[in-house]
Amino acid sequence: MFTQLELDFASALASALDEPEQADISLMCASLEQHLQGRSPHEQLRVAGDAIKDMAEVCFQRAELMIQGWEDRYNSEGPVLDEDFLAGMVQQTMFLDVSDLCRQPKSRKSRQGFTGGSC
Repeated sequence: MFTQLELDFASALASALDEPEQADISLMCASLEQHLQGRSPHEQLRVAGDAIKDMAEVCFQRAELMIQGWEDRYNSEGPVLDEDFLAGMVQQTMFLDVSDLCRQPKSRKSRQGFTGGSC
């Protein structure tokens, strides 16, 4: 008798841990109550304590997912990127050699042929 109830509760718990946002905590509690029937008080406390700890983990994971979803939806600073996301696309420093683009100024002696006289 305990084996089938243990499987029902264990499968409900495993499913809830895999997909915490879809977990039905009230169904898990009902399954736990059935799972505890027929056990000694000491055994009920031990099993229930472990089960409550596991259900609390499911609730924690669900809350984390809900908070993350809310933060993603209402983030006014835009999407948050990992530090190395753009590492291959961003250049941190740059060196530009413009020496080939600069020419020496012409000397003034070659321009002195123009006297600016009148016509």
